[in-house]
Amino acid sequence: LVQLASRPPIAYDLGSVDIGIGSDLPDIPGSAEHAVAAKPLGLYAEAWEAFLARRLPNPRIVIIGGGVGGVELALASAHRLRSAGAQPHVTIVEREAQALPNIGEAARRALLDLAGKAGIGFRLSATAARIGADAVTLTSGETLGSDFTLSVAGTRPQDWLAQTGLATHQGFLTVSPTLQTSDPAVFAAGDCAHLAFAPRPKAGVFAVRQAPILFHNLRAS
Repeated sequence: LVQLASRPPIAYDLGSVDIGIGSDLPDIPGSAEHAVAAKPLGLYAEAWEAFLARRLPNPRIVIIGGGVGGVELALASAHRLRSAGAQPHVTIVEREAQALPNIGEAARRALLDLAGKAGIGFRLSATAARIGADAVTLTSGETLGSDFTLSVAGTRPQDWLAQTGLATHQGFLTVSPTLQTSDPAVFAAGDCAHLAFAPRPKAGVFAVRQAPILFHNLRAS
């Protein structure tokens, strides 16, 4: 049985879990009250639409996390706001000494060039110490004004996975090369799964590659 919060349980013979991750930053004071996590996507989408409805002429956006996801959302946010007639000020906060630390040099140069043309600023070797209603304070003491603070830095498993009784690694479901968990009747794919046999970063591209394997193995089972 799959136990649900607001309706009767659902019986299953085979199950598959693909619920992604969370990207909130619970260790930073003010994060829960004043920041929006990029994942799960639904809550982020709702918060973004509400922010757009405010129609600020010069909106300030701070994005915590300078990986591919952070830069992508910075570019998309700037584009969306400019298309609505606003003049946004977008800043990315990255704890590493360079942005986009985990991609190839050519791709990094191309994305940074796009970010520069979009007027996106960076704070490198920087970490958020506190998030307020209208500002992000860095551990260096610098304060960045912010009307919309977005976290793309966290990689957290959904808490309820720890209650399933399935084997986990740092909160993520451990799977075999067949994408089966410690219970062969339950599969897992995407960011919620830990590939114990060949660990990979939490990135959607691996979920896409797993899809045909998952489809085949569910049918085979």
